[in-house]
Amino acid sequence: MSFLKVTWSSVVILAIGSLAGCTQEGGRAEISGHVQWQGQPLEDGNIVFIPPSGPAAQGVIQGGEYFISSQIGPAPGNCLVQISFPKPTGKMHILSDGTKVPERQEALPLKYNRESTMRYQVVSGENSGVDFVLE
Repeated sequence: MSFLKVTWSSVVILAIGSLAGCTQEGGRAEISGHVQWQGQPLEDGNIVFIPPSGPAAQGVIQGGEYFISSQIGPAPGNCLVQISFPKPTGKMHILSDGTKVPERQEALPLKYNRESTMRYQVVSGENSGVDFVLE
């Protein structure tokens, strides 16, 4: 009798676990790759994937590489891609609380960020080797 209770509990737990897996399908995707600017890895910057519907995702580019986990990744779909490189100008900017921070200015042409038409078809699950070569 106790064996039957354990087995029945296991079936219920497995059913709930498989339902949870189904709800994640199509939720958010993992995505990673490289970004080059003028033939060199983009030293640092940001990359954003904006799907037609569902959550967008932003990642950090370091040493020409980026990785966005499925916990914060983009929703699957034909995503608009925006890449920015806010390069330090050498000047300092003073915030309202008196803190000094390096002033930054966008180093990439607008066609890669605010006026981007770049797209990538993000699929459910893992999307690796999603590379961008900017000229």
